[in-house]
Amino acid sequence: METMVGTELATAATGTVLGFFRRMLMGTPDRVADEAAQRVVGVLDNLGRGDPATRSALATLRAQPDDHAARVLLEQRIDLYAQHNAQFRQDLSFSLGAAPHQPFRPAATGAMVKGAATGAMVKGAATGAMVKGAALGTRVRDMARNPGSRRLLIGAGALLLVVLLGCGGAGFAFLRGNTTVLDNRTDLTAPGGWSYRVSEAHLKTSPQLEDRAPAKPGYRYLYFDITVENKLDDREAPGIRLSFARAEDTMSPGCGAQQTGFFGFSNYAQGVVPGWCVSRSASCFETNDSFFRTVDRIPPGGKNELRCVDDYFVEDGFDLGSLRVYYLGDSYTQIPTST
Repeated sequence: METMVGTELATAATGTVLGFFRRMLMGTPDRVADEAAQRVVGVLDNLGRGDPATRSALATLRAQPDDHAARVLLEQRIDLYAQHNAQFRQDLSFSLGAAPHQPFRPAATGAMVKGAATGAMVKGAATGAMVKGAALGTRVRDMARNPGSRRLLIGAGALLLVVLLGCGGAGFAFLRGNTTVLDNRTDLTAPGGWSYRVSEAHLKTSPQLEDRAPAKPGYRYLYFDITVENKLDDREAPGIRLSFARAEDTMSPGCGAQQTGFFGFSNYAQGVVPGWCVSRSASCFETNDSFFRTVDRIPPGGKNELRCVDDYFVEDGFDLGSLRVYYLGDSYTQIPTST
């Protein structure tokens, strides 16, 4: 299937999100359709960060999916951006299930060049170390023949041990900060045979995030950073959706439902995971893609660095330990978290 263009793309995307919003309001979820629709919503939410008209149309349609003016506005904005932004057009086609061309990833070429340079540096360092090691071994043997020098060797050995212990501690701290080396990793499967491995979800708050307005005083943004790896080394894998969950007893009745027209609406779903309210509105994007931030497909054997931000603010001093993170696949899988 070729990548959709123009009005066809705008009509398909708008119809998909409206169907999703109606199912959420009516409480009649469709797992397969909702999973696909959430990818489309994620792309449009990212567009809305820089386009107030798109953001306003989406906000209206979430509460009133049959609002004709908002629908027309959303279709117009999608059509406009699809005509002038090839990356947006391709990302939206991906999310709608098209089979477009291989996405261009300039960062991969840079990474290969950087990796080659790093390899050359390591090789050179290793050669130098071998030469220096041979010379050092000769000097140590000479010193060992001199009884008066043995005390110096013992002192040098003790100093070397202290240095190695210090370097080891620093190295461990560095590795612990790397989200895919020493933290808890979870293997996931998705419908269709896709296979992933994710790091811990590193929970954080901030008064302000890039490309977003500052939170009002007394409140902060809630987000987590996570690494998603494609375990298949022979093909790209679709991006996956992750979400926050809060204990039901920490939210108002109905997981924070508010009355909108004839229906109560909440950005948190009730009853999906017993005792927990699962966020419908968390938006995720790649922090390793500075051009167009969305959840893109993952290269063969590669990984995406994701940041997921909740639409609900939290008060200063919010207990991050009270949260859970779930993978929204064929079943809800809890992901280990850290703060």
